[in-house]
Formats: sequence, structure tokens, C-alpha cells
Amino acid sequence: MPRITSTDTPRSIQKILRGQKFEGYKLISGAYHFAEERLAGLFRKDGRPSIAHAIGTTFDAFNLMRINEPQTLAACLLHDLLEDTPTTNDELAERFGKEVANLVEGETKLSAEIKDRELQNERAWHLALANDPRIGLIKAADRHNNMGDQRVFTAEKRREHALETRDLYAMVADRLGVWEMKIRLGNLAWQHLSSSFAQISRMYRLALKESKPRVDRLVQALQAELCRYKIGATITHKTLAISEVFHKMQITGRSFADMLAENPSFLDYIAVILKGDDLPTISLALGIARKTLNPLNRTITDFHAFPREETGYRAFHTQVIVPGHGYVLVGATTETRDLQNRYGIISEGMMSDFAPGWHLKRTEWLERWRIYLLNTRIATERDLRADFARITSRITVTTQAGQRIEVPVGSTVLDFAFFHGAESALHVKTAMVNGRQVDLGYVLQPYDQVVLLGQQDICVNPTWLALSRSAEAEVGIRGYLSKLQPEKRLTLALESIGEALAHNRLTWDELKQADEFDDFLSYLNLKYQIEIKTADDLLLAVGGGELGPHEFVQTLIDYHNKLVESRKTETDAGKFQIILIKHQIIVEDKAGEMKKITERLSDLGLNIRELHAVNILGTGRSEVSIIIEAYSGIHIIQIKKIMQEAMIAVAGAEQLPMVFSSPSDDEAGNP
Repeated sequence: MPRITSTDTPRSIQKILRGQKFEGYKLISGAYHFAEERLAGLFRKDGRPSIAHAIGTTFDAFNLMRINEPQTLAACLLHDLLEDTPTTNDELAERFGKEVANLVEGETKLSAEIKDRELQNERAWHLALANDPRIGLIKAADRHNNMGDQRVFTAEKRREHALETRDLYAMVADRLGVWEMKIRLGNLAWQHLSSSFAQISRMYRLALKESKPRVDRLVQALQAELCRYKIGATITHKTLAISEVFHKMQITGRSFADMLAENPSFLDYIAVILKGDDLPTISLALGIARKTLNPLNRTITDFHAFPREETGYRAFHTQVIVPGHGYVLVGATTETRDLQNRYGIISEGMMSDFAPGWHLKRTEWLERWRIYLLNTRIATERDLRADFARITSRITVTTQAGQRIEVPVGSTVLDFAFFHGAESALHVKTAMVNGRQVDLGYVLQPYDQVVLLGQQDICVNPTWLALSRSAEAEVGIRGYLSKLQPEKRLTLALESIGEALAHNRLTWDELKQADEFDDFLSYLNLKYQIEIKTADDLLLAVGGGELGPHEFVQTLIDYHNKLVESRKTETDAGKFQIILIKHQIIVEDKAGEMKKITERLSDLGLNIRELHAVNILGTGRSEVSIIIEAYSGIHIIQIKKIMQEAMIAVAGAEQLPMVFSSPSDDEAGNP
């Protein structure tokens, strides 16, 4: 094995190489020397040599996120080469392998896309992470190193960088379960986002100094009691990070002083880390903690059975009273789970000291994470950045019994039901919030008190998918629907689709008869990768929870709008012949009736090609002729119903049978 001395390699790279086996050693050292050669003479905006940034990013990935996987570390060293030097992807693939080249290319493409602020809210992040979640880890390490020195930038630019770091990069780290990096990025961001950061930091340090002795006494008492029961565990006094404090202030709208006055121990957390992976022992340890430390009500949250949706966090939580100083959170988990809680996907495949067989299982866990990210369906349903903000920002809601339950910001009553209990949620019909009856789609606010009202029969139907905002609810709904018999799925689908289509002046039978229906099924296949060849296939997909009814109708609207725009263009080019629908209406010959008809039709979005009226002698009535353009079978169905709606607005109107024609018919003098 070649030896690298301190004269030609920085100390940080030597530290990374020290624990590598031959192949990893060779890959990383080769990547370092290649990056050093290509980045020679290049400097960053903060004045640092570009190679220093490459080394810093790599060391942050290694030191802060404990990444030991050679391919990811090599990609960190090379991550700026495609953007800042003439290096090509083919050259990287030839020198370091296709896997490293793909990581560098993925990181570079993502960097280019998120430079356009409009694209930050699109699918760029999700698609990159779904392709390979390690790209998100490289970007997080890159941003952490970039945030180290912001003095060369203007105050406005520093704030812009800080907002991106807090709202995007920290959320990506959290999404991948890398709690340590999320906290560090958040701490760096808030320094530039709050004018009171220094003042609150001083108050924060003082509060921790005052709470430490009293919480340490609780730790000692619990340690002694666990030893008495011969339970091996490490008990530590942890604290809320300063970025989490600012986050709580932002979400609740309360000041640091107010939160401290309500609960002087809200910054503290007692972590009980047990040796081994025995869940019953964790439960026993939590029971001992509650017996020893005076529990607050009946508060126990089981994140082992129901991991947090955004990170997979698993632990048992309870709250205990600190005499005269509020209450403190106690969490119990195992050493393995604690590592996974702090380092997310890295702990499952990229720490050689934690998972010795990672190099054999790497493909398996990467594929598992890729599928997990795709199954969240963010790329097709939600803005990723909004989803990050939603799932990592939480509010507290209470039950009638006083139990506190944390749910994501924006959660509905239906989401709350699944957080409260997945099985009982299936029977929920409605709810009372703060004494007022609400429907399942009601959006909860901090400290709402919720009483769920159910029935004996299961109430789940596909329309619930439109009311859910959390993975817990979505998984529960889809899971139940997917197990139903085909007959039941068809019945539920017809009910929910009929309701959704009615708002768009369509029925299921009418839609099936439309000329464009088969093409629409093909469009659904391509968009959602669901095997839908017939109308029954579509109903089974909706009834089985694969495709929500409102999602289906919105896709239909999008498809039809694109079709109409396309046919309008083709009409102008002479490639498509529009359909002209002639309406003849008899109305009372009163001033304003014509205007009332035209205004109503325009409000309903019809393209009126021609409109004129002829008085019917001796009757006091007029015959109004309206010619409307149609571009599809769906269009024709909707136009018929729109005309019926327009007639209701005109007193005494009478509609004669419609006449269909084309522009060529009109030119030939045919009706």
C-alpha cells in the first residue's frame, strides 16, 4: 500500500485515510491528488483556495456525519470539478469508477438547478435524493463548509444563504435522518437570521447553567435505580440546540423568556441509552424512570412502534416533573437506535465501525432508501421544500384526557386520528375541536383540544387521501384500501370519483364514452407508473388507494387543458378541425337578457365564436343563436351542462336542440 506523508497531504485527509482498507485508501488518495491538480490556482469568493473547500467538505462528511464510505468521500473531494474545471464525467468514470462519477454529476446538476430560486420549490431535490440519497449528504457537507465564513458577503446575501441553509439544506439533512448535521446547519443559519441571536444565546447558556444541577440530580437518582435492577445503561443529560430553540419560537410565536417561564426545564432532555436491542428492557427502564422521577400525567409516546415519519426516529418518551422547575423529557432507546437516530441512513450503510458488512449491503440499502423516497410521492404531489417544512415543523395538540401529541404543522383532524391510534382512526366519522364540531379536513392549530367521534363500522374511503397531510395517515389509508376485495374497491371508487367529477360537470359514464378516454388512461400510466388499461383498472386503482380520486380528477383536468391548448395550436396550423356547437335559445324580448346570457357564458369559460338575435314578430320574444367552439368530447359534455346552467340565469329562456358542425360546413352553407 502506498504511504502518504504529512508533507504532501493535509492532516485531515490523513485522518480519513487512516481507517481505510486498501481499495478505499487508493480511491480517496487518488481523488485528493486529482482534485489538487485540477483546482490548483482556483480560489473561492471568501478567498480560500478551492482545494481547501474540497478538503473541508470531505472532512465535514467524515468528522461530523461519520461517513466512512470511500465512494462518498471521493465524490466530496471531486464535487466542484465538473462545474469549475474542464474535467468531464467520462474522465471521472474512467479514473474513479462510474459510481463516483454519477455522484459528482448528480451533485453538480442539483447545484445548477437550485441556483434558480424558482426551481428550489420543484422536484430537483427529490429526484436527486431518489436517484441516490448520498447526493443529499454531499450537499449538506458542502453547505456546512460554505457557511463557515460569510463575512465576505453583504448582509442581504448572508441572510439569503442562511434562509436556504435553514429551510432547505437542514431539512434535507433531517429528511435523511442526519440529526447532527441538521442541528449544525440550523445553528449556523440562525446567526444571520435573528438580530437577537447573541442576546438569546446568552440567556440560553445561563438557563442551561441554572438547570444543570437539578437535572443532574435526577440523572444520578435514575442511574442508581437502574443499577439496583441490574440494567446496563448510559444516562446522559442532553439539551435542546440553540437552532431548535429559535425554531420553537418561530412556530409558536412566543419569546424565549415566555417558554422558560412556563417550563424552566424545557431545554433539558434525559437520554437513557441501553446496551443491546431488547425492547422489553427499554420498557422496563422507562417504567423505572416513571416510578423514580414523578411522572407528568400519563404521558408516554411510543416512537418505537410508530417512528417519526420524516426521520424514522425511534425511542420511548415520557415527561417527569422537576420539583419547582416544570418538567423534563426522558427518552429511552438502545445504543444501535441512538446511533441511527443521530445519523440516519449513514448508520445503516456508511459507517464501517457500526456496520462491518456495509460494503456487501450497500446496493441493498441504497435501493431501499430510493424506494422509500419515491414512495413518499413528493415528486408528483407536493412541493418538496414545503413538505420538508411541514414534516419537520411540529405543533402540540391535546386530547380530552390531557395527553399531548405532536403532529406536523398543517395536519388535519384525520392526521391527528392516525397519530393517536392507527386502528381507531379507521372508525372516525367527525371530531370536536375546542368544543366545536368540525370535519376531518379541519386544519389543527397549536394547543387545540381534539375529541374524535367515531362509529362501529369502518369509515375509510378514497376521498380521505385528499384530507391527509402526513405519511402516517396516508400509509394507514392506503394500507386499508389495498386489502379490500375488488367488489368493495369498485363500489368505493365509483362513489368517490362520482363526487369529484360532479364538480367538473362530468359523470363517470360520460367520461368513459368520451373519445379521449383511452388516451387519458395512457397518460395516467406514464405519469404514475400504474398498470391501467381499462376503466375497471382505473376504478380498482382508485378504490385500492393507489390513486386518490381528487388526484385523479386533477390529473384529468391537467390532461384536458393540455389537450385543448394543443388542439388550438393544431387548428391554427390547419391540422385539427374544431367542432362548432350551435345553440338556439328563445328568450323574452327584454333589455339586458342578451347581455345576461353572454356574461354568464363568458364567466363559465366558453369560447363564443358568434352570437346574434332575431326578433320573433308579434310574440315579444327573440331567437338567440350562439355558436361555441369545442375541442374534445369532454368539452362537448361540459358545454351542454354549462348551457343548462346559463339558462337558469335567464328568466323564461327556452333552449332548442343543439346543432353540431365544423368550420368547413359553415363555409359550405350547411347547418
